[in-house]
Amino acid sequence: MIFVHIYSYCDLELGKTVEDLFAKADNPNDIRVGVLNADDEDYVYKGEYIVDVINKPYQEYHGCGRACHEIQTQLYKGEDWYFKIDPHSRFTEGWDTELLSHAGENKVLTSRCLGYHLDGKFDKRKKHYTVPVNWHNVEVIQLTGRDTDQEELKSYFMQAGCIFAPKEWAQTVLYDPNIPMWGEETDLSMRTFLAGFEIITVPPVVYHLYDRQNRKRVDSSKEFETANRIGIERVKIKLGNTITHNPIYLVEWDKYGCDGTVYRDKIQEIMNAGGYDGR
Repeated sequence: MIFVHIYSYCDLELGKTVEDLFAKADNPNDIRVGVLNADDEDYVYKGEYIVDVINKPYQEYHGCGRACHEIQTQLYKGEDWYFKIDPHSRFTEGWDTELLSHAGENKVLTSRCLGYHLDGKFDKRKKHYTVPVNWHNVEVIQLTGRDTDQEELKSYFMQAGCIFAPKEWAQTVLYDPNIPMWGEETDLSMRTFLAGFEIITVPPVVYHLYDRQNRKRVDSSKEFETANRIGIERVKIKLGNTITHNPIYLVEWDKYGCDGTVYRDKIQEIMNAGGYDGR
């Protein structure tokens, strides 16, 4: 059974994403979707498959950290596989079969999503993976994509719009509810690596709406701005890029904190060798 994690914040594409997810799956009866919908109107699924929904006012959430944590701890029921996507996604035919063909108990699969557009156009499908552009003196590791000709490629970075993992990962690497947005992917990648899982890039099965025309509204509140600054500093502390004893940055450190210097040093080792080729 595959559990699909969707956090939706005022997103006009949510319903179409769920429909396409089931329509493109080879075995839709083996899929259960869990949606946390933060909006000013409820989301109601009227199809034939299993979709569990928590509807909440959008004002209760600032960023994705706490919401994604709630999905992991309140909607997830221990299914064998955990598939984290965004609410503005489309899928390739047979995406579930393809992901399962690469899956393993110690492997966390990811891919850099291709793009789709509201005019019906889709990016040409190609194999590519995620690499660092810069991680010195930046708030979080800056990433980009690089093409490859390989079916599987060992990596150290995940894109949050496509994570496919065994249940052991979902039960071990919980979302840090104290990181609202920026740094989310860095934190997940770092703690996945430190937990002993292999991050494997596979050919993309998810298309992502990068145009941002799906948003009914964006969170421009002072609460989000403040929480986001704290979250960014929290990631820097985990990476060992800064040191502080200020308790505002160390909330629930025993649950979600880590010493990421081993992860950081691995990246530095790769860069010192002349760059990142995923091997």
